[in-house]
Amino acid sequence: MRKTMYDMMKLLLPLLFCLTIFSVNGQSVVVDDFKKFSKNDFKISYPSTWRIDTSGTMNSKVFFFSPADGPDDKFSDNLNVMVQSLGGQPIDIQKYKEISEQQIKVMFSEGKLLESKVENSSGREEYRLSYEFSPGIFKLKVSAICFIKNDMAYLATFTSEISKFERYQEAAEKMLASFVGK
Repeated sequence: MRKTMYDMMKLLLPLLFCLTIFSVNGQSVVVDDFKKFSKNDFKISYPSTWRIDTSGTMNSKVFFFSPADGPDDKFSDNLNVMVQSLGGQPIDIQKYKEISEQQIKVMFSEGKLLESKVENSSGREEYRLSYEFSPGIFKLKVSAICFIKNDMAYLATFTSEISKFERYQEAAEKMLASFVGK
């Protein structure tokens, strides 16, 4: 009997280990372990396990990339920050909203606008935007926040595969809520 029990344990322990490892991939990102990132013109908090890219790719100030889910993960879920000078143009947050909606229609004709609204939050007027689109093989969901301060537009955009959006949603919302201009 002991040998049978021992043999079962030899089979069950590796199986239990594999189940634990694979179940971690489907869990939400822990939102308690955040670091602060600060530049001259803004600051934001981000998950400590995410990779930072400050190379200026696509005119961004910074990209934060989530860890890959494994070797087959072809899209890096990310949040990027852009700060744009409005160059003295009379653009308020409502006008920025209208321009953004038009750009989405032109750039992502197959896209689906989920949310586009101006609201007061944390003592500032901000624009919230959410949409889905499918560039190539990916089906992506975007959630963004924009506010205007001192003739500058501050934009933080979280982009994720639709299938993984809920997993990162809480972390993304915490990042977006922490985003402030200086």
